[in-house]
Amino acid sequence: MIAAGILTIAAALCANAASATSEIPSAATTSPCLSPSALCGVEAPWGRGGFFGRRLDLATPTQCLEFCSADRTWGECVSFSFSSSGTCWIHNAPAADVVGGSTGSGIWIWDKECWDCGELGPIGDVPTRTTSAATATATCLSPTARCEVEARWKGDEAVGSWGRYVGGEVGDGPYACWEVCTDARRPDRCKAFSWEAEEGVCLFYDHTADESHDEEPGSGVWVWDVDCWRCGVSGYM
Repeated sequence: MIAAGILTIAAALCANAASATSEIPSAATTSPCLSPSALCGVEAPWGRGGFFGRRLDLATPTQCLEFCSADRTWGECVSFSFSSSGTCWIHNAPAADVVGGSTGSGIWIWDKECWDCGELGPIGDVPTRTTSAATATATCLSPTARCEVEARWKGDEAVGSWGRYVGGEVGDGPYACWEVCTDARRPDRCKAFSWEAEEGVCLFYDHTADESHDEEPGSGVWVWDVDCWRCGVSGYM
C-alpha cells in the first residue's frame, strides 16, 4: 500500500511531463571527479524511483543539499530533487536511476557527488524563494519533542501503543509509519510512533515519545513525535 502511494505521488508530479520521452537526460558535466552517469542540475521529473524523505518550503537547492547531508540512522541520500515550489526530495539511488522524463518539469535533480565535486551544473537557472521553512523549526517543535531517537517503550500500559503496522516493505522505513500514522481515515490520536528497523514494524501511540519511551542506544527501535515530521526536522521529512 505504501509503495503504491509513493508511486501515485510520483505519477502526479510527472503529470506536466506527460508527453515527455522516457529517455534519461545526459549528464550535465564530464568532470573527472564525477561518475560518468552523474546528473548535475538536470531539469527532469523523477518517476522511476521513489524517495525516502521530503521537506517543504525550502528556499534554495543548497538547503536541499543540507537536508540530504544530515546525519541519519536509516537511508543514505545519494541524490536529491528540488522543485520551483520549494519542495525537496531525497533519494537513496543515483539520479540516473530515479528520473523518468525530460525538461519542463520544474524539478531539478543532482547526484550528491556533484556538490562534493563542486560541479553544480546550470544552478543559475533554478528558481529560488525568499522564504524558507528552515527558519521556523525552532519554534515549531516542543522542547520535549523526540525526533529519531533510539529508545525503548517504558513498559507502562497507560502509555502503550494503540496500533501496529507491518504491511509495508521494510525498505519503506519510517516513512511508511508516518503515512499510516497520519492517514486521514484514522482517528486523530497518533502523537508518536516507533519503528523497529530489522522487521519494519511500526507501533503508534496517543502519547508523546517523551511520555512513552526512554532513550536506549542499541535497542534497534527508533521513535518520533509526529510533530518532528510536521515541522520538517525528523531527518526524513
